[in-house]
Amino acid sequence: MPYSSSLVSPIGFQIIPVPNGLIRWVIEAKSPVPITIDDIEQAWTYANHPEVRAVYFALCNGQMMDVFYTQHGPSAPAILSVSYEQLANQWGKIADRLSPRALLRDFQCSAVDTGLPIGPGLRSLVQITDGWIRYDYNSLNNTALNELQTAIFSGAVKRNEDGSLVAYMKTSSPIRQFQEFNERLGLGVFEMISVDSALSEDPQRCSEFVNETSIIFPAGEPFLDISTWQPITFEKNIQCKTSTSAKGYLRGCVFSGRFFEKLRFPDLNNFSAEVAGFFQVNLA
Repeated sequence: MPYSSSLVSPIGFQIIPVPNGLIRWVIEAKSPVPITIDDIEQAWTYANHPEVRAVYFALCNGQMMDVFYTQHGPSAPAILSVSYEQLANQWGKIADRLSPRALLRDFQCSAVDTGLPIGPGLRSLVQITDGWIRYDYNSLNNTALNELQTAIFSGAVKRNEDGSLVAYMKTSSPIRQFQEFNERLGLGVFEMISVDSALSEDPQRCSEFVNETSIIFPAGEPFLDISTWQPITFEKNIQCKTSTSAKGYLRGCVFSGRFFEKLRFPDLNNFSAEVAGFFQVNLA
């Protein structure tokens, strides 16, 4: 490839840098057998390493060449797949993605991340590519609620100025009423704070993220009663305080664990409801 050079890594990858030295992609040559998810995860781990930080990673087994966007994580599909028979006809498409000019065009602001990693193999700011929140307990004995699963479809984890971690997330429920319920509570798009400066890898000493909100339900405004799944209205303004805790640990690029959420209504004789379950977020 014109204007590029390569460095062979100790584990069989080639690092392909472009002229400015800040943008790079990696390629791994495999034996002529089908590429597995384990192969993709291994290649992503190397591409995402703090000392490599490749924008793309590719795998080639002599039959297919698959190119992946590192920031999307190892579970995302390839952004380009070309068979050996297609190489001549698809060379323009490959160059439009991987040539030095293409990389400089698409990653003009790329820079080496010199900050403290959020966790081993991660950057100082990581993207949440996807994830889920799965309920398995509620104090209202609503069995239907325990079958719900909310998707986490984007977000990020970074450090505050004091060194603590902050996670920003956007969620989406498959049930419209429950999504509106979460959004009304400020839990559709929200932040959670941890006193840790890095994500724990120890299941016995999890990193904990917390979020607390306080909102007012105006008199006469419909509100979903999750115990009956029917809308109700209040005759007066009602305050609702929420407290959410998520404790988890990092394994590779996955942060997972359990969460606990409590809703308290001081204006309704301190009536409260609690839900709990598991969560998982994939980081890149």
